Amino acid sequence: MGTSRFRVRPPLSLVVFLLFLALLFPSQVMAQEEQDTSAASVPHPSGPWAIFQLCCSGLCGLLSFFFGSFWGLLIIAYFAFPWVRDKLWGWRRSRSFLSSQHSALVNPVDADARFQLGNIYLNGLNYSKAILYLRQCLDIFAQYPNVPKDPHVYAALGHALRRAKRYDEALKIYEEGLSMDPKLDYGDVHLGIANCFRLKGEQTRAKEWFEKTLKSNESLAEPAYRLAVVADKEGDKEARKKYLSECLDIVHTSPKYIRKKNQAWGWRARFFTLTKGWK
Repeated sequence: MGTSRFRVRPPLSLVVFLLFLALLFPSQVMAQEEQDTSAASVPHPSGPWAIFQLCCSGLCGLLSFFFGSFWGLLIIAYFAFPWVRDKLWGWRRSRSFLSSQHSALVNPVDADARFQLGNIYLNGLNYSKAILYLRQCLDIFAQYPNVPKDPHVYAALGHALRRAKRYDEALKIYEEGLSMDPKLDYGDVHLGIANCFRLKGEQTRAKEWFEKTLKSNESLAEPAYRLAVVADKEGDKEARKKYLSECLDIVHTSPKYIRKKNQAWGWRARFFTLTKGWK
């Protein structure tokens, strides 16, 4: 007796259907109550939109009935969680923006288009292309004096060079950016310089720049953690305790825009405390 090529799971399909309804409507209501404008912009289901979502929930049940839970859960994730949709549509917008910026390269003096492209490739971890387009910005600044120099281009190029492990070049570019704006990127450039020296093995210079970073921006947790590590290597237990405590204090009082980034350093500081102790 032959077996069906479908994986029929009636109880599972019912669970997926109910799970969709349970997650979908509360998530829409909560999205309107949140203060974040990106979440609050998700409308409450009504009219044709509610009918469409109900049909999708039925589709979830059918897909899981015949093919298992994967497709049903995938559709649940798309419609029930606004951040999933934001990620997918953000990816599409990014590709569209990337295409438009490439078309803008026809203009040989459009440094802004090259800067935007460099940032996109930098965020996408494609450092070679990021360096290519950001270097073109510097060439434009050199060849066309009427084009104003943007210190943020130097900061982005420094970050790309550092991540590409070209530390000496990164340091030179960072210093050029700081010469134009001593408060460039609110401590991120200072932090980049400190990490360049750290990765080169120059601990004394790294410590100096981590301290400058803390003075430049007291909302960054990474320099406090790095200074705690340096203090531990130097055998200074009091300094290690001080910087670990400072790192955790920064994490607890972080503004929303940097909270997620700082939390990663907070977890490192907690683990460091567990392994080394406060004393």
